[in-house]
Amino acid sequence: MSLTEIGRKRKGPLTPKEKIGQSSKKAMSGADIFQYPADAGIHQFCMNFVDYNFDNNKGDETVNLSVALPMPNAGIQDAAGMEYNQTDLGLLGAGASTGADALLSAFSSERTMAEGKSGTESSGDIDYGKIAKDVLTGGAAVIRATAGISNEIQGGLDQAVGNTLNPHVALLFNAMKLKTFTLNWKLAPASLGEQNTLRDMILHMQKAIHPAFQGESGEGTNFFLKYPNQVDCYYLGSGNYLHPFKRAAVTGFTVNYQPEGGNVFNAGGAPAFFELSMTIQEVEIWTSEDYEGLL
Repeated sequence: MSLTEIGRKRKGPLTPKEKIGQSSKKAMSGADIFQYPADAGIHQFCMNFVDYNFDNNKGDETVNLSVALPMPNAGIQDAAGMEYNQTDLGLLGAGASTGADALLSAFSSERTMAEGKSGTESSGDIDYGKIAKDVLTGGAAVIRATAGISNEIQGGLDQAVGNTLNPHVALLFNAMKLKTFTLNWKLAPASLGEQNTLRDMILHMQKAIHPAFQGESGEGTNFFLKYPNQVDCYYLGSGNYLHPFKRAAVTGFTVNYQPEGGNVFNAGGAPAFFELSMTIQEVEIWTSEDYEGLL
């Protein structure tokens, strides 16, 4: 295995068209399917729950549970998070950065000249001495930065000479954050059939997002916990005007049976109102290539 093969392979964003295409294949056979309400219309929020798989480009893509709800009342927002660190490079760090850039530029220029000449012609010399001098020397500043002087003495020197060492503050990119979404629905079943559908749908969702005991030889013992299902989400009926999702894990699921602040029940005993809140976190970061594929 080469270094380029290590880690999870990219799955990329899935558009509603791609998701519907997947769902029309054998992947949906045997899945539990719920739609609430039955007359939801063309604008829906769809979720397909699948078994966890480290490599999303391989393995079983069979859908275990498919749920279609109305569009969320709140939470339709796409927030990207980039993690940067403000760092004091210091004199030597800034010098190393400058020197490395000079080395790279020199090597790039050298290669360009070499490619434009025959093998027998001289391609010039890189002034490594000058680069090293620029990186490693800086007169009194280098001495003050590297002499191990205490903060108290350093402060006294600064005050005496009327200057201080430039910390060379830089903003360094660290990582992309995994996208997180919190989606909310307020639902009011209009019939006994809708009450039962909503109850069964909630129980199936709870089953999908919780782990299961798994022993060394299969199910039935508690040596291990099998990962919960992951979920593919998409908006139906909005074309490509809303953001797509990547595969995600459900990190929170709340069912509020008293969204109105009190006990309100239908004749059969079911709550008159339900409020669902689901938080999902995508399992793969977004990169520039993902958006290029959506253009």
